[in-house]
Amino acid sequence: MEGPAISSWAALGFLVDLDEVAAHQQWDNLLYSDIRNINRYKQSYVAIPMNIHRLNWMWINHDVLAKHKVEIPSDWESLIQGLEQLKQAGVKPIALGNDQWQIVQLFENIAFGVGGPDYYVDAFVNLNPEALNSDTTKQVFERFRQISQIAGSPLPTMRWDEGVEALMRGDHAFQFTGDWALGEILYHHNDVPKHIRCAPFPSTESGFIYNSDSLVFFRHFDSKRPSGMDVVSELSSPEFLLELNRRKGSIPAQKNIPIDSLSSCQKQSYADYQKAIEQGAAIPSIVDSMAVDPIVQNAVASECIVISLMIPLNLIRLLYV
Repeated sequence: MEGPAISSWAALGFLVDLDEVAAHQQWDNLLYSDIRNINRYKQSYVAIPMNIHRLNWMWINHDVLAKHKVEIPSDWESLIQGLEQLKQAGVKPIALGNDQWQIVQLFENIAFGVGGPDYYVDAFVNLNPEALNSDTTKQVFERFRQISQIAGSPLPTMRWDEGVEALMRGDHAFQFTGDWALGEILYHHNDVPKHIRCAPFPSTESGFIYNSDSLVFFRHFDSKRPSGMDVVSELSSPEFLLELNRRKGSIPAQKNIPIDSLSSCQKQSYADYQKAIEQGAAIPSIVDSMAVDPIVQNAVASECIVISLMIPLNLIRLLYV
């Protein structure tokens, strides 16, 4: 489970209390504050935090860029210039499928990139009408339209993992998705291959859009049996979580787990997450149900799909006007 869904299931009384293991393993001290809050209901732990995924990544095939003399973009202008240059050369620049979540994830990366963490939280977490109807939101939609025009319509029926494979083959130059792409890359290679690069999605301010996967146990799981809490303890142990994150491409949700053996991109993700925490710029994702409830999530998704279909901007009713 992810985000507010955990509390919803706990409020219905379906989830097993994990405080016994949490106290023994000192989760209060070892978990980051945002992760700790996500996995508790009324101050009791009801879920095991497994990882922290970063969503505002660019995955880049450097060989494709080098062949067409395109630099790794560091800002929005160089990103658009590079994408258009690749398209003019007959290269499909972006590995992007028509799944709703793939499209909305691109939107939230752009929203964060334009407005930074304060705007993102104000508009899409707090749902402040002034932020939602601001010139910044208009700029977000305009930039989203730029990307949609480059990607073309209709988008292909391409799963995210198929997109990763196409990126590695050189069929595309970029993929804008979370570090589960890294998990797919590491499945085929022991480390990030030389022709694949990772870089934060261009943003006016540094920051880290995250989601976190958690495991819950329903009441039919008998935690009173001798083996019950042993299972929970094993699944939340540093050894298990390190191996899980090594394979999944994410970073551990516990502070006490060393990252020395993880890939170069995971080490960068870890460093960026620490910096984002210090700056108050670690922000929950919209698309992965971390920031808002499903009703708001679906509303944002619907607007993104409308824009991606290239309906003229002056005919689009902006969010919550």
